[in-house]
Amino acid sequence: MIMNPNDHSSKNEIWLRLALIVALILLVMFGVMIAHLIRSGRALPSNAIAQSGSAIRLDTQTSKFILKNGIPFLEKMVDEDDPLTFLNINWIEIYWHLAANISNTSPLEIIRTQFPLLALIKVQPTIPKITLMPIENQPEVKQELPEPSPEEQGSISIPQLGLKPEVFIYHTHTTESYIPACGKDHTVNQKGDIVKVGSYLQKVLEEKYHINCMHSETIHDQFPFRDSYKRSQVTVINYLKQYPSTKVVLDVHRDATPGLESSRMVKGVKCATIVTVVGSDKMGLAHPRWKENLQFAKKLNENMDLFFPGLSNGIIISDARYNQHLHTHAILIEFGDQYTTLEEAYHAVDFFAEVLVHTMQNDPSPGVTNLEAMK
Repeated sequence: MIMNPNDHSSKNEIWLRLALIVALILLVMFGVMIAHLIRSGRALPSNAIAQSGSAIRLDTQTSKFILKNGIPFLEKMVDEDDPLTFLNINWIEIYWHLAANISNTSPLEIIRTQFPLLALIKVQPTIPKITLMPIENQPEVKQELPEPSPEEQGSISIPQLGLKPEVFIYHTHTTESYIPACGKDHTVNQKGDIVKVGSYLQKVLEEKYHINCMHSETIHDQFPFRDSYKRSQVTVINYLKQYPSTKVVLDVHRDATPGLESSRMVKGVKCATIVTVVGSDKMGLAHPRWKENLQFAKKLNENMDLFFPGLSNGIIISDARYNQHLHTHAILIEFGDQYTTLEEAYHAVDFFAEVLVHTMQNDPSPGVTNLEAMK
């Protein structure tokens, strides 16, 4: 018996169609599962979660992991805690643009590109409603520090300026800058605009709220950039050894998390949004009290949402510890992104300073310096 070749081809075609249908069904199921997990937050590792209501976002760690494994020489240039901007080039944006023609490197955009069905699913962050008011007499941005704005809330008592500093401000990435202010996002081997933000925060806390501060302008992000946090750790240790009674330690940065809204209208003023980053012990480095840092960050965010809705972009919990093992109220705070103006950053500082003082005055468990971690 001679078989008709066309019958064999028809059977192969049928099996191929069935395989394609099964594959399509599996992709749809996988896409629905991903969408569900994105909504619930269970799909993402701890270092990639930004908590803002029901909004779940990734930070740059995911892209860095992909790049470091695909381009081994980058491992020698940057660590998990440094931006991938070697030679002032954003390697993350270039990678995703070449690999998937994605210009907005938010994780949701990446997933939607691979699973078009997800483009139909809208995931909107839960942002408290704000009443928009007209902006009047906006001050012109100047290089010198502006005067602190008038007090918006009348609920904070003003203590006398103490002799010992209560807040320590420093910058692990001291060269971070704002493009509208200086034309670049980093000023290599020079103090960036983020130092001006730190100086203004000190000025507001001291002159308006009588909270004594210390502000380090030491440049830590020099080549090799992977050692930035090692250098800044020396700065923090030296400071805390001299002032162990310090209540709060702030590592002030400019945000590098893709897909976040970097500015909003708050109390009728356009200001930078704020991201709080809390380290953990997931990388294997000792940080036994990191949940105390997290509790402090949560109090700050609760008060930001209470007094200035829209100011906070939430909390990111990272695998790295970011020197926060040295103090239970040490956090990393980020003001806007590289496209933020200095004026917007200063407005955010005005609001944040009030929240910080209110949180410190009503905190039953003041921060504690971990002297054992310094040995």
